[in-house]
Amino acid sequence: MLIRRQAILALGETGDRSSILDVKVRAGETVDWEQRAIIYACRKLPKDEKTAFLDHVTVPGEWKIDSLLRKAVKIFAKVSL
Repeated sequence: MLIRRQAILALGETGDRSSILDVKVRAGETVDWEQRAIIYACRKLPKDEKTAFLDHVTVPGEWKIDSLLRKAVKIFAKVSL
């Protein structure tokens, strides 16, 4: 799981749209750190694709660390260049 997360984060750094799209479709199947890595990597997508994806990312309203981390990553991805 650690290696997959690091690979996803590396894809986000390269900004390779097709590779990011390949992992984006797995966002609903993953959990915790891997899911947050996908959300973070998607910040490099074109603005309209990024916005559409991030609008579909759900964040539970409960005050748990996982929910708060997912919300923070989602907000950071929205405002990233």
